[in-house]
Amino acid sequence: MIESVVGFALRQRILVAVVSGLLVLGGLYTLRIMPIDAFPDVTNVQVQILTEVPGLSPVEVEKLVTFPIELVLAGLPGLQEVRSLSKFGLSQTHRRLPRRHGSLFREAARDGANDFREGRTPRWRAT
Repeated sequence: MIESVVGFALRQRILVAVVSGLLVLGGLYTLRIMPIDAFPDVTNVQVQILTEVPGLSPVEVEKLVTFPIELVLAGLPGLQEVRSLSKFGLSQTHRRLPRRHGSLFREAARDGANDFREGRTPRWRAT
């Protein structure tokens, strides 16, 4: 069996060289277009909303900013972890979601931005 394969390869050198060259070219083409990730990203989505409200005490920040954001984001499907921190003029809200639900927080955060009282619109950014 092996003798016949080797014999065929020796008799048909040009055919073997062309097929080998096509395989090498196909491999090089695939190498160029294929995304290579040595360590795939298997982490979950972490959403951190930092809201600056200058001049408010931690109690006011908690009541007027952090709590409304927590209420809006509490209904997200698959919510795994919730943490928040209120300091002088700063509210930090942290959520952990499964990867498949990562884009849902944007809509909820926009809804929460409309719920602030007394005409104060804090500057916030979601990262």
